[in-house]
Amino acid sequence: MSALHQALDAFFAERGPLAMRLPGYRPRASQIELAHAVLDALQQKGARLAVEAGTGTGKSLAYLAAALLTERRVVVTTATKALQDQLFLKDVPLALAALGELRGLAVDEGEPAVVLKGRQSYLCKLRFERLSAQPTFAFAGDAREWPSLVRWAAATATGDRAELDLPEPWATWSDLDARRETCVGVRCPHHDACFVTQARRRAEGARVIITNHHLLCADLRLRHATRTSDEGAGFARVIPDADAVLLDEAHALPDVATDHFGVAVSTSALARLVAETRRFADGLGGDQRALVLESALVADEALAALVVALGHQAGERTRLRPQVALAAARDRLAAALVRLGRALAPPDDERAAPADDGGARAAERAGVQARIAEAADELRFTLGRALDDARFVVMIEPERRGVLVSAAPVDVAGVLADTLFHGDTPVVMTSATLAVGGNADAYLRKVGVPPERASARVWSSPFDFARKGALYCPKDMPEAKDAAHVARFVDEARFLLELTRGGALFLFTSHGALKEAALQLRPIAAALALPFLQQGEGAKHKLLDELRRADGERGAVLCATRSFWQGVDVRGRALRLVVIDRLPFDVPTDPLVRARADLCAARGGDPFRDLAVPDAALALKQGAGRLLRDVDDAGVVAVLDGRLRTRAYGRTFLEALPPLTRIGARPALAEFWRRFVQPSLGGGAT
Repeated sequence: MSALHQALDAFFAERGPLAMRLPGYRPRASQIELAHAVLDALQQKGARLAVEAGTGTGKSLAYLAAALLTERRVVVTTATKALQDQLFLKDVPLALAALGELRGLAVDEGEPAVVLKGRQSYLCKLRFERLSAQPTFAFAGDAREWPSLVRWAAATATGDRAELDLPEPWATWSDLDARRETCVGVRCPHHDACFVTQARRRAEGARVIITNHHLLCADLRLRHATRTSDEGAGFARVIPDADAVLLDEAHALPDVATDHFGVAVSTSALARLVAETRRFADGLGGDQRALVLESALVADEALAALVVALGHQAGERTRLRPQVALAAARDRLAAALVRLGRALAPPDDERAAPADDGGARAAERAGVQARIAEAADELRFTLGRALDDARFVVMIEPERRGVLVSAAPVDVAGVLADTLFHGDTPVVMTSATLAVGGNADAYLRKVGVPPERASARVWSSPFDFARKGALYCPKDMPEAKDAAHVARFVDEARFLLELTRGGALFLFTSHGALKEAALQLRPIAAALALPFLQQGEGAKHKLLDELRRADGERGAVLCATRSFWQGVDVRGRALRLVVIDRLPFDVPTDPLVRARADLCAARGGDPFRDLAVPDAALALKQGAGRLLRDVDDAGVVAVLDGRLRTRAYGRTFLEALPPLTRIGARPALAEFWRRFVQPSLGGGAT
């Protein structure tokens, strides 16, 4: 056994440094084995390790201890900001302190681990300076938050928005963040003190960089574009070069990659860009100002014509097909944008004159021009080449003040194989939900890793699922499409809420189903004196905080959709019931789902067996995983869809779920609640 493996054993020992600092800690074989497997993979050239570690395994401390012990630079990415902040603020300091106590091991001084977020998470000092000179707000609520933001801006050392308790969304932040589109780079008077610059400098010197899948994919796309360009510069990057990559919440990577390796055109964003150009023109000379304003008017008119040509009124996204009228509107707007960019170009005499501001305004002008040119290119691709490219599916959907057109890659396996999994850098993928029936092959293929070239391990949760939780699906429950399903769903929900007295998270597969059910669940909750919460009636974190606070005999009821199926961590008796309205299959008519099914069939596969069922089983696993988050948690997962029992593929779903006690009748569930759940909850729920 190597010295590093011996150090891991000492780290996790019963009387080791971790145990001394973590109350209630007990060594777990699965956690130690996981740490050793990650340590081996991080040091192995070209390693591809997929790890499913059930809730309670302690995977975060396992992989952090392994990463911090190596002499390699490791990039750790997560799908959610919540986990990113937990790792940096809680788990990393704990691991570093414990490692520092190991005799003979020296933990680097300074910042061995740093957190790195996207530019839009950081405050831009120049934009803040300008807005402070004349604060204007689109919404009255934003003005109320302004004084606290000013105080924070004067004191913050990181500029990270996460330090502020701002509403989500807070529209004014888009006028303050350090997004690339508005950055003037080295010509900014605050460049050396820029929060983004400082964060990246710290990352260059760190051994462990904690970031997120979005930033990772942005980095991969930029590196890939540079590597495959004619110039082949190879230096563009967002994240420092790493010796290894470790993805937590790896199940979310395919969806994030789909967003980042696609191209999107937002009509509302284009309108804002034209408006920003018009505002910039106010500081120009008379003749050029008039030319820019005239060009902006032409662009506005062309944009309005494109919106008419798109003509999307439906609430869901649909596939866009080539149309003559659409092509004409696209070309008209692209030409108008090119004209606008040319109008903004500085005159020759201005280019030669020295700038009083160190070139900041010239850099800002160049930035606006570059964004206009980029918008024209994206427009031509999304509404042009992508429509005729079988590798992409072009979709249109409504947004708050316009429409969004996106060209999404049908298959991200290829692009991930050419980027993240290109070369010999070790990559570890871990999550509580990667495998179906103990097999991670479907996930590996989805991210572009041939299963035969990867190692896959599954460590089950140490929780006593059979005694702590029940899986309830009534034996005669109608299937989701049955006409009797809605009435029966409401009746079962009433029974479950009467039994548990709230502490409930209802998970729905669509917003329509959520709204329909909420109308009937709200009066049931009121009759039982249970606080009722509904997605859309408040920010996600505030709804979850209210659910956590209602941890007494009568808990709250929260109804939500897919964004709450993962990344939700509510412990104790505040969450003792999770209800899932139906098996979470993707909508088969969704353009991207249909395109991927067609691709699967063209390759000789069975889209339902190879795509739909594994994806839905993992989604159900994620939803059910919201219930038991700690060793003392207990409760019920109710899947109110008869297909779990009646269809042959129901076995696949059951094999994906943790080994909860399966119950199909109300009396048996009530008895299980009385004997096992209620005592675990301290007798508070009756």
